[in-house]
Amino acid sequence: MIYFAAHGQRLVGMCGITRTNSPKIQHSANIVGMYIRPDWRGFRIAEGLITACLDWARTQDVKIVKLAVVTTNARAIRCYARCGFQVYGIEPQALYYDGVFYDELLMARTI
Repeated sequence: MIYFAAHGQRLVGMCGITRTNSPKIQHSANIVGMYIRPDWRGFRIAEGLITACLDWARTQDVKIVKLAVVTTNARAIRCYARCGFQVYGIEPQALYYDGVFYDELLMARTI
């Protein structure tokens, strides 16, 4: 499921949530693809998108929602913490871009 935030006809943000049908992990879902246009950050749009994803997850009988965020993205980490997510681990060198490795925080929230 993908949710969008718009102002008039302009797309200002998006966020998705995905879930597998595998019997052993169908109790969980993952937040993916969070993006807020730079000029719209700071207006709590991300929180609204996360809330929409969590509401959808509840209708699907999901028990835990997970996400990954680059360790250098302090603003996003604070946003996810405000939404009730807690760090449960770090994935070292999760991303590689322009010659640089980036670690990701693994975060989760029960619902």
